[in-house]
Amino acid sequence: MVITYDNYKRGGLVSYEVDPYTIFPIKHGLYVEGYSFTHKSYRMFRINRIKDIKFTQFIVPRRGDYSFNERHKNSFGVFTGSESTNVKIRFSKRVAKYIEEPPWASRGEITKYSNGEILFEINTSYPQEVMWWTLEWGPEAEILEPDWLREEVLKTVRGMVEAYSKKKDNT
Repeated sequence: MVITYDNYKRGGLVSYEVDPYTIFPIKHGLYVEGYSFTHKSYRMFRINRIKDIKFTQFIVPRRGDYSFNERHKNSFGVFTGSESTNVKIRFSKRVAKYIEEPPWASRGEITKYSNGEILFEINTSYPQEVMWWTLEWGPEAEILEPDWLREEVLKTVRGMVEAYSKKKDNT
């Protein structure tokens, strides 16, 4: 099938030829995953961003190398990647109890410190998604490793400071 997809990264509608394999819910969204002939790799698409579907005349057998569980085994949430990265995050005493609750506690390793802070470690195939989650905790969380992800946080926070420092335009 060919889908017309609202790709926010590309700034508009894009067509992809896709062989869909599975539909699944994650983080308040519904996704379809399958083989994208356009990308020549497995991809997932958020269903509400699919604006049109055209069925082709071709029936393609499912590729033998596809495994949903294998693709998502180190996924933090929605996104997948090819390599796993260890991410270490320090959480303050104030929010540590929330990180120690499911679902987070079952997703990574937690080390408790005598001052009430915790270290949360997780292996993930898409560390940027862990960064976005960490930013939700504001100053109560700090990514310690890897260094390149700390730099990404600094870049993001600087961009946020710049955006919030501009005078608000009410037009």
